[in-house]
Amino acid sequence: LKVTFSEPPLQLEVALHGQGIPSVLSVRPAPLDFGTVRVGSNKREQPLTIANLSSESITLAPPEVTYKTGEPFLYNPDDLGGRTIGPGSSIVVTMGYQPAVETLSETTLSLGTITPPGPRADQIQLKGRATTRLLTVDPGSLDFGRVDVSDPVEPREITVVNKSSQQQRVVVMLKEASATAFALDARAL
Repeated sequence: LKVTFSEPPLQLEVALHGQGIPSVLSVRPAPLDFGTVRVGSNKREQPLTIANLSSESITLAPPEVTYKTGEPFLYNPDDLGGRTIGPGSSIVVTMGYQPAVETLSETTLSLGTITPPGPRADQIQLKGRATTRLLTVDPGSLDFGRVDVSDPVEPREITVVNKSSQQQRVVVMLKEASATAFALDARAL
C-alpha cells in the first residue's frame, strides 16, 4: 500500500499480507454414506467432522436442508447451529440413520456461519439405503426336473448375496434334512 502526503511531500509504503481460503469450513467425510441398513434395525451412527479452516473463531448457523428424498437422517440441530469452533479446530457431530421403510435416502445439508457471515459455507450429502432383507439368494428356486431313481444329478449352485455394508453371518441348512432326497454341500461358505 502506498500512502502519499502532499504537504510536505512524503511517501510511505505498507506491506500487505494475507491468504485467501475458499471456505472457512471443511466437512468430512463427504459424502457421509451409511451404506445399506435393514429396516427396523437399531440406529446406525456415523461421525461427521466439521473443521474451521480460518485463523479466527467461527460460529455455525443452523443447517439448512437443500435436498431431501427417502427416510430422514437423525442429528441434533443444537450440535450444529450456534456452536463456536476455534481457529484451526474441529468438532465431531454424530449423525444417525434408522429407516422405517425400504428406500434410498439422500439429504443435502447446507452448513453456514453466523460469524463471519457465510450463509452457505459448505454442503454435506448424507446417503443411505434401507432394505428389508440384507441377504438374498440367486436363483430363488432350483428345478432339477425329472430324475431317474438312484441316478445322481449334476449339482446346482445358489449364490448368497450380502446387500449390507457390513459382514453378515450365514447358516445354510436343509429345512427338512431327514425327509428329503436333496443333499447340501455348504463347504464354500
